[in-house]
Amino acid sequence: MNPYLFASLGVKDFKDVAYFFVQKRVERSLGTSFGSVIEEFLRELLGERSGKDYPGCKGRGAKDWVC
Repeated sequence: MNPYLFASLGVKDFKDVAYFFVQKRVERSLGTSFGSVIEEFLRELLGERSGKDYPGCKGRGAKDWVC
């Protein structure tokens, strides 16, 4: 834990620390689940193909928007 971060956030006690960690966990979880929903939507839209199934999405230099 970074004491400077907690001081700048105005953390005063353990309740504030717990709230901070729970809030970050919930935000991360919602972001991940939303990304999965968008990925599934695009897969349906593009005919059951994921980004890695397209030829331009292979390797490190992938340039297509679907990747």
